[in-house]
Amino acid sequence: MIRTTTPTSTNAISRDYEVTVNSQPAFPLKTRVSAMPYNRLWPGYQRPMEQSEEASYLSLSADEPVTLRIKPSRPFTSAVVRPLSEGIAIQVEYGVITFTLSRVGQYTLELDGPHTALHVFVDPMVNFDVDPTGDRILYFGAGEHHVGQLDLEDDTTVYIDRDAVVYGAILAVGRKNIRILGHGALDGGWEERKTENFLLAYDFARAPGESWEVEQMRARFATAGDLFPTLDASYVPGTGSVLYRGREHFYRILEAMKPVQSGIHLYACQNVEISGIILRDSAGLTATQAGCEGIVYDGVKLIGMWRYNSDGIDFYNCRHCTVKNSFLRTFDDTIGIKGQIGWDTENTTDILIENCVVWNDWGHSLEFGADTVVSEICRITFRDCDVIHHAHAVLDIKNMDRAHIHDVRFENIRVEYSAYDREPQYQQRDDMP
Repeated sequence: MIRTTTPTSTNAISRDYEVTVNSQPAFPLKTRVSAMPYNRLWPGYQRPMEQSEEASYLSLSADEPVTLRIKPSRPFTSAVVRPLSEGIAIQVEYGVITFTLSRVGQYTLELDGPHTALHVFVDPMVNFDVDPTGDRILYFGAGEHHVGQLDLEDDTTVYIDRDAVVYGAILAVGRKNIRILGHGALDGGWEERKTENFLLAYDFARAPGESWEVEQMRARFATAGDLFPTLDASYVPGTGSVLYRGREHFYRILEAMKPVQSGIHLYACQNVEISGIILRDSAGLTATQAGCEGIVYDGVKLIGMWRYNSDGIDFYNCRHCTVKNSFLRTFDDTIGIKGQIGWDTENTTDILIENCVVWNDWGHSLEFGADTVVSEICRITFRDCDVIHHAHAVLDIKNMDRAHIHDVRFENIRVEYSAYDREPQYQQRDDMP
């Protein structure tokens, strides 16, 4: 059995590829990605569109081998399906590409290099068994839904149907037993980041240095000492800082810092499952968790990240977490093992990243840091992952604070290279080459 995604509108369909799956028509969707590895410090406005381009993705579920017949809209000389470790054999005849995928996974077809690629996501045929009328069920059926930020409670299930696009975001503060399920998309393209928006709620008052965030917040909250643990004291490494002192108080901090909303953001949560969904076009950090325990990402796809600071999945001072069977294409660090002020009374321990496909358009692919405000980071394993494109370091341990980092394993990490890859450039101005 095979089930493909039905587009929510004809405008969502990519015109770069005509596709059939086991001889049945299928519709790849278009998404915006980074076109070039240019980046800069946040200048007060979003990244120029000229530095991005459209790519395509095809999403389907299958419990049998699938044969794709793909006719690109443009001529090409070479074609390759990544990850190369899968050994996918391609046939090309009269400009039509044919190949068979024998198992579920995430694949990418590239023609003459990485530009305007076609990503293919083959999910297992899963019955998530969600009752639309059940208690604490947020059920999004086929079609478009504009919901803003969803603030979840304990024991809540969010279900996004394969044929649904939810223009919204997910927040949970001090909650437990949450499920976010389905094969549909959670899209952040509705949000426009502003300079007043932080990327993460943390204890800025104790941050060393003079970053734009620290200067902005100190000026804005010079008399708001009740919000932050030590507004009038500088940070002393090794002392720790407790930002989360209860849900009501933390909501006041969120209101003050106005973190970027799009994506999934979990603070002081326990036992959260995120399975199958597609996360698209975040205005900042895509999937963050701070001070959390028992977070599992399984079969999640991150695509369409091209805006400044659109990291993938970051764990700040978290414990017993997993990312597996997932695809992550990001414009900033892809998977980050970190620590941050305000959460640093908790260590970052026991995290597994397994069987993932990574495409990093800027930054570091599998990273520790640079934020390592934590006493200990340990028992971290990256296993059986394919890095199909990367900009800076693939495997990176960057310790810029006090963390004792130990018991780290990188096992069977396969790194691919392309003759088309470009050197990353850090711009001081948009018009710099």
